[in-house]
Amino acid sequence: MDESLKSRIHDNLVAGRAAQFLFLRELIRTPLQNPPGDTAAVAELTAKTLKSLGFGVERHNVPDGIFNCGFQNMSIMDIAQLVKKIVEEEFPEKGEIDIETTPTDDIRSYHINSDKIKRVLGFEPKHSIEEAVRDLCRAFKEGNLPDSFDGDQYYNVRTM
Repeated sequence: MDESLKSRIHDNLVAGRAAQFLFLRELIRTPLQNPPGDTAAVAELTAKTLKSLGFGVERHNVPDGIFNCGFQNMSIMDIAQLVKKIVEEEFPEKGEIDIETTPTDDIRSYHINSDKIKRVLGFEPKHSIEEAVRDLCRAFKEGNLPDSFDGDQYYNVRTM
């Protein structure tokens, strides 16, 4: 890709950032799930905003119910171990990474199952958690996530 095109894409993304934040702020402020599962107000705001930005909008009825959406059904510890393995491979100079756990009385299971969304809606994600972690490692290596632990742009509530 030539530098002129890269520069134009970059400028367009930066210029659109303010509109993106305004859009996200409105979504966050829009009441939802009252009754539980009712996201009509957020869906309508999203469609209206996307249309005003020049995107085509299609509306489809979604069957009642709540859906988990994921490529792999993994526990939080499984994800932590996968992230540890990949980060250690991608950044060997960092050495071994410890996974810290803290005792809790919370007995909820965060192991999700996404079979229902495939069965009812026919939706299947195309990317794995491993791909996402490797993409993030690449972004860190390329300097695309500066100040990512403290920058306001990485915190929705702080920014909104």
